[in-house]
Amino acid sequence: MYDERQNLNARTFLMNENMAGLQGPALWAYNNASFTQSDFNNLKKLSGATKEEDTTKVGKFGLGFNSVYNLTDVPSFISENTLVIFDPHKSYLGKSGLKANLKSVKNQRMMRNMNGQLKPFEGIFGCQVIKDGKRDTTCHGTLFRFPLRTPEQAATSEIKDLSYSRHEMETFFRKFAEGCGNLTLFTQYVSSVKFFYLPRNGDPNMPELLIHVTKAITDQRILSPPNSLLNEFTVLSYAAQEWNTHSGECLKITEKSDVQLEICDTDMTTTQKLNPSVTTQSWVITWVTGQKESQQFAQSGKLKGLLPLAAVAIPLTLEDGRQGICEMAKCPTGFYREGHFFCFLPLPVHIPFPVHINAPFALTTDRKQLCTQTEDDKMNYEAEWNTALFKDATCRAYIAGLEQLEITDPSSVGQYYGLWPTAPHGNPDCMVQSFYELITAETHCMFPHDDNGALERLSFQGMYILEPKLRWNDDIGMMAFKATSHFLKSTNRKVVDLPLQLIQQFCLSGLMSCVTSRLITTSEFFKTIFFPNINDSYWSPTERDSLVLFALTYQNESVEDLIRTSRCIPTEPSGTLKMPCELIHPHKQCARMFSEEDECFPRGFRSWGINFCDQKVVGILCKYGMVQDELPWELLVERAMSVGKLEKQDAKTAHERSGQILKYLGSGIHHWKKCYATCPEAIQSELQNISFLPVQKRPSIWPLKWKADDTEGKAFACPSELYLKSVSSLVASSQLILDDHFDSYVRVDMDVLSWLGVKGKEDVDLAVASEQLLLVSKSIKALADNSSSYELKKLCKHIYTFLNIKCGEGMPKSE
Repeated sequence: MYDERQNLNARTFLMNENMAGLQGPALWAYNNASFTQSDFNNLKKLSGATKEEDTTKVGKFGLGFNSVYNLTDVPSFISENTLVIFDPHKSYLGKSGLKANLKSVKNQRMMRNMNGQLKPFEGIFGCQVIKDGKRDTTCHGTLFRFPLRTPEQAATSEIKDLSYSRHEMETFFRKFAEGCGNLTLFTQYVSSVKFFYLPRNGDPNMPELLIHVTKAITDQRILSPPNSLLNEFTVLSYAAQEWNTHSGECLKITEKSDVQLEICDTDMTTTQKLNPSVTTQSWVITWVTGQKESQQFAQSGKLKGLLPLAAVAIPLTLEDGRQGICEMAKCPTGFYREGHFFCFLPLPVHIPFPVHINAPFALTTDRKQLCTQTEDDKMNYEAEWNTALFKDATCRAYIAGLEQLEITDPSSVGQYYGLWPTAPHGNPDCMVQSFYELITAETHCMFPHDDNGALERLSFQGMYILEPKLRWNDDIGMMAFKATSHFLKSTNRKVVDLPLQLIQQFCLSGLMSCVTSRLITTSEFFKTIFFPNINDSYWSPTERDSLVLFALTYQNESVEDLIRTSRCIPTEPSGTLKMPCELIHPHKQCARMFSEEDECFPRGFRSWGINFCDQKVVGILCKYGMVQDELPWELLVERAMSVGKLEKQDAKTAHERSGQILKYLGSGIHHWKKCYATCPEAIQSELQNISFLPVQKRPSIWPLKWKADDTEGKAFACPSELYLKSVSSLVASSQLILDDHFDSYVRVDMDVLSWLGVKGKEDVDLAVASEQLLLVSKSIKALADNSSSYELKKLCKHIYTFLNIKCGEGMPKSE
């Protein structure tokens, strides 16, 4: 309580006239517990030295009472009927201190003569010194009074030169309000803290309540040893008893508590811009005793009365009746919004973790820092003790705290992993490193696994993770993880989605080999999960194609073999999957012998952004066997056979394809050697007997019978059935003629036609030419049309010329 009264009526009849300046404004602290004789003895020494061998005492290394000298030079208190005053300067009391039984006859007589001395105590938290001297007890509990140091006192103080006016006390109250919700988090006997204000003219029996903090433990259980009960013990006293009787056995206790913070509507709170409110923050707190380093140090005797006990507090939320994880940054006003160290009470030491860590740390004399080892320290047992706690008890408490969280909703797993400790600058300290070492070395069920919406916890040894370069790829990471989980359901390999940052923490902690042992590598994913199931209905085309695209650029020998031998590349127009060797480069010469309907071109850009015609991807596909300039001979045969089928659907395109086949055969791709020259004889024989060359239709001026008219519209014929157009006058009435008119960019190579078996002038035999001559002569006699007669005479002349040469005779006389 902040008491602003000047108590001018209590400045006389004092133990020493120098005490008058101490009778004004003060800070009061009341506890409903009374001092024991041991407590009185402890006050005789500084720094808690008398608690060295008592493991049940919170203030093992600390300096709790000494901290009051920040406010005052002369603290005092009444516990039951005992008055204690301290005066380290000996400037006010005339001696260093005083302890008096207020109920002794001698002291009662003294107090009547010095009745001004204790007037400020009267009525404060029920204390009665003057009004009812006949009461058995002056103060039920313990009431401390800390007279605030005045400027005059600060000027001469050898303890501190800081005085406290109303301004400083408002700052003090504001700091109290900012963190008061944390005060009872790890306390063992204190469950309620109130802050009062007593104005200058206020009634000591009716101070203003400003803030009220209460802690209610809603659940408390001993997890280890099993079948144990706390009964009436506090956690600290129970742990001390277990430590002293069963040293070495693990103790693990969990508790849930609700801390309620009420900010009252008063002038003081309004001035400090504190909104009146009642808020509650829930916590899960797990207490654990150390098993290795801290246990061994405690047993070493280097320091007395050590208890290797630590606790971790994690904030919780309650929504729709379900427990959830509360981000510490979202804790209500009055609670820390970042992690802190505690030594049963809060320490002004921030930690880079979203939890609070409590342990009996060794502290510096100002209680602002933990003792640490410096280069100049040859032997610093306090720092060694803190390190032992970090390596053992605190990280075990951290692990146990995470294990106790109820994670039932898969959507909260990310928040859960967000609670794990990570090194802020990539260099883990001993606690973080030990945390990850323990998880890998021991069986701790820390890893949530989603089993059809139901979460189960797995140990490090019982889980697997997808290789980070695959899982954390922005484009396909999540789909790869989900697919792995789906296809491994029927096996005993359970995959967890461990954040990349935590995987890195394992590696930074020197556990790379452990992580590697739990990896499903990228190549293993493609070998055992993706490619064997590529045709499964599980995949959407987008997912499948995205993973194929990743595999193409992965550059791994085993994955390359899978791509080469798997139908995995989607083609235009309908996405049929083909092996790379079945694909045709869409921009090379061979592509002209194909159309999209052949499903041989890699699928190009689509709305979902997957483009297998990208320059880089096309280059990779070529490396894996996609056809560019040289068509496999078997495929060329297939192309030739496709012409006849295509003619039924699109005669023009079929005609163009025929020309492209001829052009390809005449192209130079083997060191300037023409393609057909390298063709195997068997393939040549097949091509000669495939109907893929266009048959010339009857010209408009042709006066005779045209053989193609007898073939019922046969548009294509085998090369071996065809004659060149140049010998039409010799054979066209009885033989099929090649239509060699293609687009301007197709130049027919006569050598190719000869190789295919298309017959030229030298291949026309006498019988065929004679048959055509006979037909001409009959037609001439039958026709009276001069124009037709003229054409027939030309044909007749050509035939006679051929026969004359063929038979070695001269030219016939003109008729």
